[in-house]
Amino acid sequence: MSILPEEDVRHLQRETIPETFFFAFTTATGEPFGLVRLIFGADSLLETVAIRLDGRYWVAQSQGPCEAPDAGQAKISGAQSRLVCITPWQHWRLQFAGDVAGVPVTLALEFRHSNAPERYQVGAYTQVQQDGIFTGALTWGEAQWRGRCVGYRDHSWGRRAGDFRAVAWTMASIPERLYATFGQTMTQQRSFGRVLRPDGSTVPVVAPQITRDTTGWQINDPDAGFPTWTVEPLAPPLVTYLGSEGREAVRDQPQPDDWARDEFGPTMYTSPEGERRMGFWEQGGILSR
Repeated sequence: MSILPEEDVRHLQRETIPETFFFAFTTATGEPFGLVRLIFGADSLLETVAIRLDGRYWVAQSQGPCEAPDAGQAKISGAQSRLVCITPWQHWRLQFAGDVAGVPVTLALEFRHSNAPERYQVGAYTQVQQDGIFTGALTWGEAQWRGRCVGYRDHSWGRRAGDFRAVAWTMASIPERLYATFGQTMTQQRSFGRVLRPDGSTVPVVAPQITRDTTGWQINDPDAGFPTWTVEPLAPPLVTYLGSEGREAVRDQPQPDDWARDEFGPTMYTSPEGERRMGFWEQGGILSR
């Protein structure tokens, strides 16, 4: 299914709400590691910027009103963060400036794609994902980092059907090798994603499988031709609790109306041949009551 350039800005139709812009990045050591996520509702915006530096997370979250998008609008802005689409599905600019726990923090990164975007459609819900390279700088207080990160982004819009809500889920991202989201819903197992082969071709994931080992996890998808890679987390994950639609919060403990917990972090993946690649590992599930 083709992906149009105009689909990479905010949509105008009400049925595309909620709409999320998400970017994740990491270095080879897992620091810095971070994410920028803006979730647009009918008249509100939830923005989250989280960066791991000096062995801790610097997190800024805010929720407030948002303006309706104008036709062709390229800038996606929140109270402290700004995303600018330079070239749809190819080049974005990420900016953040704010006070985090009493420390001034700034982020200025450029995202450039390293592969073509891929669309995943589940009923009225659309997600487009692609890998890329981030370059730029981060500052916190008097300290500064400047360099290059690997990562990925996704842009999603529309509502998931009620039976698509997962009770447990896993997301594995090995930039330029694998993107897989899979889990158990109330009625069945679901998965989507793609295996990216060294020759540049891609095939859809079929049935990704994970198992525990002594250091982390193992993941494979034999039916898609993806062998067993080991999964080794490099830092404590960022923990987010999910509440009603459009509400989520990075914190240590759940609140009474939270329904799920999500963990997301930088990860080292190793192939059967010893190839090592940085990526991301996410797991979550509903909270027991």
